[in-house]
Amino acid sequence: MPVGKKELERWSNAQKARNRAGSAMSEMVRAAHASGTLNLSNRQLSEIPEELLRYNEADAQENWWEVAELRKLDISHNTLSSLPDALFQPLTELQVLHVGNNGISSLPRSLSTCGGALSRLNLAYNKFQSLPPWVFEELPLLTHISLDHNLLSALPPSLGALAHADTISASNNCLTSIPEIMHLGSLRTFILASNRISTLPDSIGSLHNLEHLELGHNRLSTLPGTIASLSSLVRLDARENALSHIPAIPRSHALAELLLGFNKLNTLPPTASESAPQLAVVDLRDNAIDGEDVVHNLLPLRSLRALDLRNNELRGLPAELGLKTTVTSLLLEGNPIKAIRRAILAGMCVWL
Repeated sequence: MPVGKKELERWSNAQKARNRAGSAMSEMVRAAHASGTLNLSNRQLSEIPEELLRYNEADAQENWWEVAELRKLDISHNTLSSLPDALFQPLTELQVLHVGNNGISSLPRSLSTCGGALSRLNLAYNKFQSLPPWVFEELPLLTHISLDHNLLSALPPSLGALAHADTISASNNCLTSIPEIMHLGSLRTFILASNRISTLPDSIGSLHNLEHLELGHNRLSTLPGTIASLSSLVRLDARENALSHIPAIPRSHALAELLLGFNKLNTLPPTASESAPQLAVVDLRDNAIDGEDVVHNLLPLRSLRALDLRNNELRGLPAELGLKTTVTSLLLEGNPIKAIRRAILAGMCVWL
């Protein structure tokens, strides 16, 4: 059957479009040869372009010695389902890799060739159910790792060996526990929110440089006593768990936010104000707090400005609370308090 004129036009237009796309890709790769940075995000890529696989090859308009090592590669926000093994073999100096927001479920072993340089790895918003055991062993220089919004049920034990890690984020997965982490001495931010974690290892207390610990929306019923050793912590968020007991508050003069709302707590360690004298925000809403002593033990906090006690079992408040001029927000609605002393109401915003 002879090919019609319209079919020929469609084929010709499609061929021209492919040629334009290939030309544009060649130009971007050529620009990366000068800068060492290649941004291919939001390009509707379903596979890695051949131009990238041949990155180290100079084209007719270049000299081979003018080709800079690729140090930053962003292929995020595409429709990639896999990464070819050939991709990373020539990229031995790659420092930053962003492959988030794709449909990738596995990593090629050739990624380990980047182990001498790679410091930032973003795998967020993909379909990883597991990570290969070698991934952190052979990428020892990683400082920032993003694994959020995947399907991970576990993290490889080699995670605990990342001595240079500054930030690890693995929220919105299916994690039930985390491996031993005693060697993460440089870690400052650890985000584990929205998983299924029921226990934390005692080794979490060895993270002496940790500043931000995000544990919200998990299945924790308690926290390890070693959490008291987190001496640099600034923010602890353990909201929306099943906490019925907290053995200790981090002994940190930097701790400013203690967020424990939506749990099953009926008390706090009595030494909270001694352990964290700079606490400014305390969230205890939707727990089972029933004693004035919890509030009384927070009164020595000189920087306390927001105290959320909504939906607990409080029937009264210590009169001394009215002397806390630093407190500007006191949330109490949902408690069986019959009346609040006028002294407490003075000078602060109280929601009943």
